[in-house]
Amino acid sequence: MPADYLDTGEALRQLNLYFDAEAMRASLLHGERAARWEEECSQAYRRLFELLRVIGGRWQDEATQPIHERAGRLLADAWDVPPLVTQRGLRPETSAHLLSVLNQLLLGLFRLRIRVRELAEAELAQRIQDSIDELMLPTAKLSAHVHALAAVYDLLMVRPAYRVLEHWLFAAPAPSDSDEESVEM
Repeated sequence: MPADYLDTGEALRQLNLYFDAEAMRASLLHGERAARWEEECSQAYRRLFELLRVIGGRWQDEATQPIHERAGRLLADAWDVPPLVTQRGLRPETSAHLLSVLNQLLLGLFRLRIRVRELAEAELAQRIQDSIDELMLPTAKLSAHVHALAAVYDLLMVRPAYRVLEHWLFAAPAPSDSDEESVEM
C-alpha cells in the first residue's frame, strides 16, 4: 500500500471522534461521584447482609443452603472493595474484579430468589428482588467506570503506537534485510 494512503494525522483525528473525553470523565468514579457511589454500595451491602441473615436463619435445607452460602461469600468478597476502587482511581484491575464479583452476586441473588419463591415465600422473594434492584445502579456505574478505564488505557496504548508507526512509515526508511541479519547476530 503506498504511503499516500496512510495518513496518521487523519487516523488520530478519527480516533478523537470515537473517543469522547467528557463522556469518559463522566463515567469515571472520581471525587464526589466516587463518594456517592461508595455510599450506595455500602447501603446496598448492609441491607443485603441483613436479608441474607434472615434467609439463613429460616432455611437450612440442602437446596437453599449452598445458594445462600455462595451469595454470602460473594457479598463478603465485595464488602471492602468499593473504597479500594475509589482510592486506587484509574487502576482497572480492582474495578474489574469488583465488577465480576457484583455480577456473580447478582446472579446468585437471582437464583436465591427463584429458590425462595419455590418455597412459597413471596414477600421474601420480593425483598431479594428489591436488593437486586438496589445493587443494579452501583453495578451499572461500576461497569461504566471499567469501560471508561479500558477506553483510556486503549487510548494510551494506541496513540503511542500510531506515533511509532508514523515514524516508521514516514520519518525513516525501512531497515534492509542485511540490517536485520546483523542485529540478530
